[in-house]
Amino acid sequence: MAIITDNFLAFLAIVAFWFWDIFAQETDFTTQPRPLWKHWVVPLAVLAFWAPMSVPYSPMNPPDFSPIYLFINGAGLAYCMTTPVFLAILTFYHPRINVAVLRVTSLEGVLIGLINMYMNFFTDFTLYWWNGILHVPLITISTYGLILSLKVTDMNR
Repeated sequence: MAIITDNFLAFLAIVAFWFWDIFAQETDFTTQPRPLWKHWVVPLAVLAFWAPMSVPYSPMNPPDFSPIYLFINGAGLAYCMTTPVFLAILTFYHPRINVAVLRVTSLEGVLIGLINMYMNFFTDFTLYWWNGILHVPLITISTYGLILSLKVTDMNR
């Protein structure tokens, strides 16, 4: 068993930011009308959460779009599959969110996404291509979240 120390420390920092937001209460999740275009992240977040890959999990498994995988996959335990869902929710409520939480989570998502894109598409494409496709939501939504977090917004809401 091994641990990737830099990922572990980065994930701890992200957890600290999310807990800080619980106490800072800068994120406002009240229902408000939002433009329809903001929902473009939904199909990607669903793909990440669904993670349609045969169980038991192996990155070499082909796509398997059985609806049962919405309930029995291991996506809830993987940073790469849950982060797009959390970031999609934050982008819906932008700018009424804790921008630091969005920025830190998105930045780590971009970094992890880039590493996974390289590993899946450039090490052995024929074996890992579907695992690479499943990481597209991470890199896409994380990049979008990072761009949103860097835009100057009215902090007074």
